[in-house]
Amino acid sequence: MWLVIRSFSPSDIGTYNCVSTNSLGRAEGTLRLYEIKVGPVSHNNHVIVGGLAEPARGHRSAATSLFERTCPALLIAAMSLQCLR
Repeated sequence: MWLVIRSFSPSDIGTYNCVSTNSLGRAEGTLRLYEIKVGPVSHNNHVIVGGLAEPARGHRSAATSLFERTCPALLIAAMSLQCLR
């Protein structure tokens, strides 16, 4: 499960639901995108944004098992070079 947000804005923060169904079964997931407020950073206005995907729900199927193995958690973070120093 991937979530790609182009031209991110604060209005994108929230909950996203994903449902996938095919001949192997059904998988569901919820992703919450939230703002992480950090302490003051000198001379910079940086926002770090993160999200966490909840494990798949529903009956056990090959699709669900694959989802659970490949997407136990999803973290999206925007970091500045200042954070890497």
